[in-house]
Amino acid sequence: MRVLWYTTKVMKDKLEKLFSQLPDGSALIVTDSINRRYITGFDCEDSMLAVTADKALYITDFRYLELAERHFEGTGTELAFLAPDDQLSALRDFVVRSGAQVCLLEEASLTVSSWRRLKELFGDFPLKDAGAALANLRAVKSDAEIACIERAQSFAEKAFSKTLGIIKPGITERDIMVELEYHMLRFGAEHTSFETIIASGPNSSVPHARVTDRKIESGEFITMDFGAKYGGYCSDMTRTVAVGKPDAEQLAVYGTVQRAQRYAIENIQAGITGREADSFARELITANGYGECFGHGLGHGVGLFIHESPRLSKLSQNVLLENMVVTVEPGIYIKNRMGVRIEDMLVVKPGGSRNLTSITTELIIL
Repeated sequence: MRVLWYTTKVMKDKLEKLFSQLPDGSALIVTDSINRRYITGFDCEDSMLAVTADKALYITDFRYLELAERHFEGTGTELAFLAPDDQLSALRDFVVRSGAQVCLLEEASLTVSSWRRLKELFGDFPLKDAGAALANLRAVKSDAEIACIERAQSFAEKAFSKTLGIIKPGITERDIMVELEYHMLRFGAEHTSFETIIASGPNSSVPHARVTDRKIESGEFITMDFGAKYGGYCSDMTRTVAVGKPDAEQLAVYGTVQRAQRYAIENIQAGITGREADSFARELITANGYGECFGHGLGHGVGLFIHESPRLSKLSQNVLLENMVVTVEPGIYIKNRMGVRIEDMLVVKPGGSRNLTSITTELIIL
């Protein structure tokens, strides 16, 4: 399949791979903002995209029209400046004009009202779901995508190292969050990847705790889960640090999580399932008596979105493929007492993986 419109070689390769997986004569309507960014390298609010192998229509509004003109210059992409109420009709007209025989949609990203409107507009024209095809395509990363993730990770790691210097008894979770996010942006991040988690003491027993004004006390763990964005791509890492000397129980819990993570990283490789990957850490944690304290999956894919395919969990049948980027983040959470999570990002390879995270997993005591 030869793609006749694109802005970069990377985009051309993506589109050719996508259309090779779709039925002949397909047109694709893209309503999800992450997928619009993935396919075109460009996105903005209140926009829509329709593509065939040789044509594209990008619809936006006045706020972004000039930016879209610059981005798509020379590609032959048709641009339209339309109000949201008129966008679906324009997409339908483009599909019909293109001579497509089937139109593919992302059903999961459509509102009920948008789906009803599209069914009304297209009548008997065949409509099929392309959500799985797009998720699978995004799951395997190009060298350029991995480079963006690695760059984002470097900003996060520099910010983490800088932030450790302010952590002491009396400082609040919010103080740490502000310092960490400031340094990620200062070092070059476009945004944070997600809402930063800073969970201290008993708050750390909640895997996705919200940041509070709680003051840090000596003898506590602090779980720090954060990430940066670069080129639209996310990074993700977690470290649990101790403020003051940890007790025997804290050391036992931390050591179990650390060993579980190391064992999983040593065994993750292309060809295994997400369930198998999860089992490496889960079985070790269970054997040490903490099985009921590890309630989430081992990890997830990372890309333009912080949680994407594949899933690494006890139910996942996703097969890990070369150049998927995944997190490995086992945890143990003891209610109202403490929690420990350690998270690295890996690039899956045949026979092993490449770790994109360079910060030590040894317990940092401040």
